[in-house]
Amino acid sequence: MKVLVLGIILSFGIQISFAVADDPTDGCAGGCGVKMRGTPGEELKDIKKLAMSSEDKELRKLGTRICAMYSGPGNKITQNVKEQILTYIKKHEGIANPSVPQIIKFLNRNKNKILCENGTKSYMMVAFDNSAHEQLFRKLFVNDFFKKDKTVHVDINAVAPAGANGEAMTVLDYIEQQLADPTNSDGYKKEVRSLRNMFVKYFGAKKFSELPDVERSQYRLRLATK
Repeated sequence: MKVLVLGIILSFGIQISFAVADDPTDGCAGGCGVKMRGTPGEELKDIKKLAMSSEDKELRKLGTRICAMYSGPGNKITQNVKEQILTYIKKHEGIANPSVPQIIKFLNRNKNKILCENGTKSYMMVAFDNSAHEQLFRKLFVNDFFKKDKTVHVDINAVAPAGANGEAMTVLDYIEQQLADPTNSDGYKKEVRSLRNMFVKYFGAKKFSELPDVERSQYRLRLATK
């Protein structure tokens, strides 16, 4: 699949390069209105942005909708978040009634793209900000997903530029930050600490510095190409 997408991107890039050569006055193929920077490498970078932007925008919208559910009635957060995910999968993945493994595969594939708060935080992180962590993690991810199919689980190691200066953080990094915050109550910290222990023991939670080099490099590369 990746080879096919790359082939389409390269083919599209060659076509645009030819169009620019035919009509150098506007720097765009067929009057599309996209201004290329001039060198083949930079043009291909622009084309990749265009190819990725539509999916990224839709996933960002999904993240925003999920995070909006956190401020709703506490007893409906789990169901409302699940419905947002299922609706997206049906519309954009073409699966009307996805199985638990299919839902988890979708969430894991897009864990670094389902973002809230102008793209600065994962929807998993924002759950802590709104005290919706028990509903998202324990009720949805564990009770609704993991206990029904123990062969797969949601990848907790989502990364987002959630640090004070935009540095990369995983959910575990964010949890440690919550535990170190003196303004958070003892009751809140007890719940969060329990989740942290569960994540590390059963879900392989890691800090950004503990992720494999390839994962950290891929994340930085994706940021660089935005």
